[in-house]
Amino acid sequence: MNFQELFQRLSAPPVAFRPGDVLMYPDSAEFSILLLESGTVEVSRYAQEGERILQSFMTAPQCLGLIESLTESPVLSGVKAVTAGRYYSLSLKDPLFQTPDVLMLLLRYLAGLSEETMRQNAEEKHLSKKDRLAYAIYKNTKAPFPATLPLKREDLADLLAIPMRSLYRYLNELEEEECIFREKGKIVVSEEGHQLLAEKMK
Repeated sequence: MNFQELFQRLSAPPVAFRPGDVLMYPDSAEFSILLLESGTVEVSRYAQEGERILQSFMTAPQCLGLIESLTESPVLSGVKAVTAGRYYSLSLKDPLFQTPDVLMLLLRYLAGLSEETMRQNAEEKHLSKKDRLAYAIYKNTKAPFPATLPLKREDLADLLAIPMRSLYRYLNELEEEECIFREKGKIVVSEEGHQLLAEKMK
């Protein structure tokens, strides 16, 4: 089973969202699971001083709030839409979560998420700031190409902890290297550019 097959089993209609909509609030005690069918969201938490800490961007399909629902713990991170998309809101008590194939899908999802996080952390330790930027662009653009990066430059600066002045310089260098091009203020990646970005990760 995969997520597309899971979406087809759901009887409830999907909920549409627009850029900027908050899908999940931090410290919420509502144990709901959001199955992201389409779109990109940002995941962030807040420090004790109230400062927002951007943690990651996630593109569908994703399963959000699963760990909190399983452990009955408050939601630690907020989830806000970066692009338009759709999601399903479910409870862990839904009979769907009692079927072995769905449980196996979610177990594989959690294992894959853990493995990806560990691998990304290990890779980023050895990357320069410019290569971390290239890696973020590579991970957040997918076929069909040319693909527009769904993240704003401010988002990239926050996520990677890179000053805006340095970010602009690195983007200019990546454009000169033909890894990216810019169109109407957006960062766009061609198929060839995506391959060049992949080469930087080796």
